[in-house]
Amino acid sequence: MLSETNFLSLTVVNFTDNSHEVAIEVLYRDASTYQESVAIATSYELPAPDDDVSTSVEEDQLLETDRFIVNVELKANPAVSDSYYFYPALEDDDQDDHLFVEIRTQPESDALYIDFDQSH
Repeated sequence: MLSETNFLSLTVVNFTDNSHEVAIEVLYRDASTYQESVAIATSYELPAPDDDVSTSVEEDQLLETDRFIVNVELKANPAVSDSYYFYPALEDDDQDDHLFVEIRTQPESDALYIDFDQSH
């Protein structure tokens, strides 16, 4: 019996009061060179929320799922950056993987930070 290919979907969410351009680089972990490792290198414009709590951009079935390193930074503020090691669901799981990248502010200082979450 052949197993179906699972995919990775991506949602980038802005929980701050300002707009942000977010640079995202998704790298294959097992590649030999940087050039071979780049699966995706792109950026997303996230407007400030109007009346909602957040704004978001979603990319369904962006890539076939694999083990990835995900690098994220705010283009206007490169000091706000983070990396995440993504591990796919188990092979017998028939659901696609979903990675959430969230732009947030620290409640006590309003400092920006990036948070990650994933679901299967």
